[in-house]
Amino acid sequence: MVDLLKSSSKDGKIRNLGRVRSYIALYQHLKHICYASLVAQDFTTPELPANKMYLALKVLVWFPNGERKRRMFESNTKIQTLYDYVDSLGVLETEEYSLITNFPKTVYGKDKESMSLKDAGLHPQASLFIEIN
Repeated sequence: MVDLLKSSSKDGKIRNLGRVRSYIALYQHLKHICYASLVAQDFTTPELPANKMYLALKVLVWFPNGERKRRMFESNTKIQTLYDYVDSLGVLETEEYSLITNFPKTVYGKDKESMSLKDAGLHPQASLFIEIN
C-alpha cells in the first residue's frame, strides 16, 4: 500500500504520512472485523432434532481471565473445531494455547486435533480450560 502511494507521487515521496497511517490502521481493523464475522458465522448453534439429542455434547470453556463460554457440539465434531470456536470468540490475545481437562488431567493439543470429541472421552459433557503455552 505504501509502495502504491509512493509510485503515485511525482517525486517518489509520500505525502500526508498521517493519512497513510490512518488508512493502514483502518484497513487492518476492517480486515479483522471481516475475518471475525466470517469465522463467527460458522459457530451458530443449530438445534438438534429430539431423536438426535444423544449425539449432543455440552462443552464449557474456561478462559484464563475467568470468563467462560458454553456451547453444544455434535459428538463427532473434531477437536480442531473446538480450537476454531475458541479463536472465533476473540477473547485470547495469543494463538499459542492448549485445551485441557482438570480431572483426569489431559492435554488436547495439536496431536489430538483430528480426534472426535466422543473418541477423546469428552462425551456427553466436558469442562475445558485454556492453558497458555
